[in-house]
Amino acid sequence: MKRKDLNQIWKKIQEEVLLDDIDRRSNLLTLLEGSRIEEINEATNSLVISVSNDFSRTILESEFTKDLLPFIHTTLNSNFNIVFFNKEELDKRNESETIDEIRIKVAKSDSLKPEFTLDNFLASKSGENRLVKHASLSVGLKPGEWSPFFIYGGSGLGKTHLLHAIGNKILEKNPNYTVRYLESKDFKDLVYENGVNTKSIKKINDEFLNYDVLLIDDIQMIQSLPKAKEIFFGIFSNYINEGKQIVITSDQYPEELKDFEERFITRFKGGVLMSVTPPDVETAKLILQQKIKKREREDLNLTPEAVDFVVVNFASNIRELEGALNKIIFWSITNNSIKDEYTHEDMMDIFEGMGTSRGLSMSKIVSVVGKQYQVSSSDILGKSRKSEIVLPRHISIYFARTLLNSSLMDIGRYFGRDHSTIMSSIKKVEKESKSNQVMNRVIYDLRKKIISR
Repeated sequence: MKRKDLNQIWKKIQEEVLLDDIDRRSNLLTLLEGSRIEEINEATNSLVISVSNDFSRTILESEFTKDLLPFIHTTLNSNFNIVFFNKEELDKRNESETIDEIRIKVAKSDSLKPEFTLDNFLASKSGENRLVKHASLSVGLKPGEWSPFFIYGGSGLGKTHLLHAIGNKILEKNPNYTVRYLESKDFKDLVYENGVNTKSIKKINDEFLNYDVLLIDDIQMIQSLPKAKEIFFGIFSNYINEGKQIVITSDQYPEELKDFEERFITRFKGGVLMSVTPPDVETAKLILQQKIKKREREDLNLTPEAVDFVVVNFASNIRELEGALNKIIFWSITNNSIKDEYTHEDMMDIFEGMGTSRGLSMSKIVSVVGKQYQVSSSDILGKSRKSEIVLPRHISIYFARTLLNSSLMDIGRYFGRDHSTIMSSIKKVEKESKSNQVMNRVIYDLRKKIISR
């Protein structure tokens, strides 16, 4: 399509969006300044848009994508996705390179992100994230001994961070190793870019067998693609048979991957299977401060009440937490409002007066756990020592500690138990969750229910 036509389409889309969302007009105008459509790619169902800088790209991706999509779909009469690029990156490409070639080149890069380490993966002192961090360290120190290593959990909880951190730890200890990190959607591109035939399949297999370690992100992305699955399974099997390390992440528990055949599920569960979960309140505060420091925004001084507001509303997902921080930074810039400190009232203004969405409490935890096990809250808080009540009681106490970071004294007061009994309950659940995959799955599912309600 001609440049003139692309410009006209982009102008029409922006006009429609700005008319519809007058309240955020100034923000959008600032972010979209200098942007343009680079390509409409029907093969990948993507609208490629360049923006002036990384800051604009980050804010647009996290805050405005959902606003733009309906107008793009209406204007183009097609269900396109949006891919944002920093214009500077596009300007540096070779003249002969297409957008797809740039993406494939990035996909084929073996480079790991050095900023992702196990040291800066913040985990609470107890719970699954501490366990998965320790397991990742074991994999990093002794690659091949714990293979496959399957990490599952919701979007935005740090699975990609752990993949890069494992790769970086392996290279730190074994500089001669070759490590390949790859997103599953990029694996799909590799499979289908030249057509699926014997020659291309052999080329892919030969390429991957040159690596000592394979890190695959978001494996669920290929579950509906038979040929990509088949090729991946061959590579996967070769790694396991040769004692090489493979690490896989998914936003679903293996058995939830409905489009994967049983042979896949069995192999995925044949190694170490662990979950990554939302951080507790105190850990989320540390993560928020870490991200503020990383942005070199020490001037962004949030009062304890402001931090509590952000964490309570957004800490169930680290990506959402970062999106909230982006919004605060953007608000301070667009309103020319660099302040000595940002208060709870400022947060209410920035987030348009939204109230607490997470609303976690011990009573909520007990209610959700009780409903799962079909026992009443009064039974869980009571004195009964029946096994069908003791287990949900232990689990409720565990979540009160890991999700709320409540003190042992406060938990004991609420449940009517002494300090040692509370500690014993927590340790029992931690131990059982670590050694028993069924219990690990139960804890994973319950946490999702507690946080999402």
